[in-house]
Amino acid sequence: LFRSLETESNETIKSLKSKIQETQNIPAEDQRLIFGNNELLEYDVEIDIEELTVGDYKIASESTLHLTSRLKGGYMWNRELRRLAYEHNVIKKVCCQCYARLPMHASTPPIAGRKSADIVASCASKKFLGG
Repeated sequence: LFRSLETESNETIKSLKSKIQETQNIPAEDQRLIFGNNELLEYDVEIDIEELTVGDYKIASESTLHLTSRLKGGYMWNRELRRLAYEHNVIKKVCCQCYARLPMHASTPPIAGRKSADIVASCASKKFLGG
């Protein structure tokens, strides 16, 4: 079934899904919009963009979007949990001397003229563990 919908390039995917919900009675959380074999996401964790727009996907005038319904079942990731999992698993800074996990903005201690025990002690200090 073909439906036409007017939108602007600066309109967010979230508002586009809301328009579809109003006209088609399909809940926004159940909608999957597909363009060019890619699902249109409302946000992108990897590049930390809160709300993606129609223009971000380079959707031109007279383009065709495919609307499918999301299948129920499985585990649905909460937005904040997904961001937290990404930060925990991907965004890591590890001390090159003792391999301790450090906050992203920490700097590792210089090793010139230090013994390994001094390095481990300084890495364990609050200065390098975000305290």
